[in-house]
Amino acid sequence: DAKNHNGTFLAPLDLDMSFTQDNFIFSHYVMDGKKIKKAAKKDDGKWSTYLKQEVTGFLKTLSGDMGGSTGVTNVSPLPKNMLPLKIALRDVMAKAFWTAYSKEKPEIEVDPKLRAPAYALLKMALIMTSKCIA
Repeated sequence: DAKNHNGTFLAPLDLDMSFTQDNFIFSHYVMDGKKIKKAAKKDDGKWSTYLKQEVTGFLKTLSGDMGGSTGVTNVSPLPKNMLPLKIALRDVMAKAFWTAYSKEKPEIEVDPKLRAPAYALLKMALIMTSKCIA
């Protein structure tokens, strides 16, 4: 829901979650042994289950858990003296995601002067990792 989120800095994108509750097909189908068949009626509970699973998985990935993601790797070598910075960045990203997802008020106000340099860093990170395939 992008309405009233003019201050949003960065939105996560998870392509396998590119659908809405109305067009979520798993609510309309059930497993019948090894086959999939059309359900007698829509199961809205599946939406909640899958959404919770995806949100939890994304938060775990931001927190450094590489086991639950097929699209994130942890292959960049990092000097030991950078480990505290890595942990701090990881914790800030996880907290910011959860705060935004929960629609809580951020504890720290965004400094508009840092927006352009931060986007430049994000763009550079995307370019530098464009050939990394998980």
